[in-house]
Amino acid sequence: MFYAIVLIVVLMMWLGLNALLAWYPAHPKKISPTNMTLTTTPLEYGLHYEDVLVGNGLSGWFIPSHTARATVILVHGWMSCREEKWVPFLELARHLHEHQMNVLLYDARYVNENKTYSGGQRESVDLINVADWSAKRTGVPVIVWGFSAGGHAALLALSKDDTNIRCAITDSAFVNASESFKSMYRNLYHIPQPLLALLPLFFKLYTGCFPGRLQPRINKPLFVIHGDADSSIHVMNGRILKAIPTTQYWEINGVEHEEAFVKHSAEYTERCISFIDGILGA
Repeated sequence: MFYAIVLIVVLMMWLGLNALLAWYPAHPKKISPTNMTLTTTPLEYGLHYEDVLVGNGLSGWFIPSHTARATVILVHGWMSCREEKWVPFLELARHLHEHQMNVLLYDARYVNENKTYSGGQRESVDLINVADWSAKRTGVPVIVWGFSAGGHAALLALSKDDTNIRCAITDSAFVNASESFKSMYRNLYHIPQPLLALLPLFFKLYTGCFPGRLQPRINKPLFVIHGDADSSIHVMNGRILKAIPTTQYWEINGVEHEEAFVKHSAEYTERCISFIDGILGA
């Protein structure tokens, strides 16, 4: 009887651990609402803009260029919003605008609605719809540029429906959301991955979706950026993406998660603009 009680207690603790750690990535706004609160506008960066609703009702900023060669959609990370302070997006948008590009920044659905983060599943469908909106609105090639979870959404969107996406750039993106969650907990709390075997099941219970996993169906040009010191999303994710035939890969020594633009701004901008110019034939 004693051993049966111990076994039941251990089992309940294991289930509770998986349930708790699956809840965390599914609810970024409940964890850090301040990261999803806007503190500025493009106007403060000298950029004229429009408040828009894109896709299926997602709030965004559209920064038009009168001589636009392309429209770049910037896709923010997991615990952030269209402002994406870590990168920061509006400074990057200014560089893109100077190179004759429209820029669209929008909030993921869970930022302004009572929704969960779905591990890239709903986010990628929303991105496809945003790309469709951009193509119809601007009539120029659409480029998606995603960071971390936004990069994962961009990869999934490319593998699902790339009709209105000309090419993509990812920075610190992950390939498999479930493995990314487990790796995060291993790095933060030293929890062995086998103990989190039920995490995807609980995640589906909270969100209605299993965490996204990239399928090998990317045919459009892809520029992948990853720091080899990334402690949040291991650089192995970038190296996996490097194997895709259409990929150009830049691995940066000593750079942490989403730090490349901040630490190497001039080179970062030059490489990304050069990639885009190569695609557009400039």
